[in-house]
Amino acid sequence: MELEALKTIWLETLEHKSVSEKLSKDDILHATEQKSNTVISKIRKRLKFKVWAQSLIGAFGTVLAISLLLNDELAFGVTYLIVFPMFLALGIHKLKHYRMIVDFQRASPSLKETISRIISIMNKVISAQILTAVVTGTLFAALFSYMGLEKITGLSLLQQVSMVLLISLISPLLLFQIAKRGQQKMFGKYLKKLKEHLAELDEQNENQ
Repeated sequence: MELEALKTIWLETLEHKSVSEKLSKDDILHATEQKSNTVISKIRKRLKFKVWAQSLIGAFGTVLAISLLLNDELAFGVTYLIVFPMFLALGIHKLKHYRMIVDFQRASPSLKETISRIISIMNKVISAQILTAVVTGTLFAALFSYMGLEKITGLSLLQQVSMVLLISLISPLLLFQIAKRGQQKMFGKYLKKLKEHLAELDEQNENQ
């Protein structure tokens, strides 16, 4: 009789432990999901702001470029006509990826898949932003250096062109680092958190 009682107690203990472990795993998963959704919401908010800001700057700058060209301001007009449509295109590019994030969240896939996909989307957004910053920044550097050197007496046309080319070659290296740091400041900490949450989910799956 005592043996049967001990056996019953042992089985009840095992069952209780199993339920407790399951609740614990569910609690961890729920907490990870809440943290991830908070991070994703912050990414969406910042991305939405960038969409509006860059689209408006691009549209306004394109109109300004056309106005300058009509007034025979060729140097600034041509540069602006290259640069600001790129800003507009970047805003549209970000809007496309912003909608992808929203649609993907609404589709309600697994949390792991959602995080992985959003990290992939944001890496594309960041790469496009850095590329645009390097190209537009280099064009502006070339334009303003040319305008400045033109006012310096004693420099031949060849010397001016050589210095503009040198500046145009150095600028992308500097601009790349600046743009990369800017994007890290804007989105880096959020992507880092998502990667940590992804690692937590992988660890939970391994322990199951």
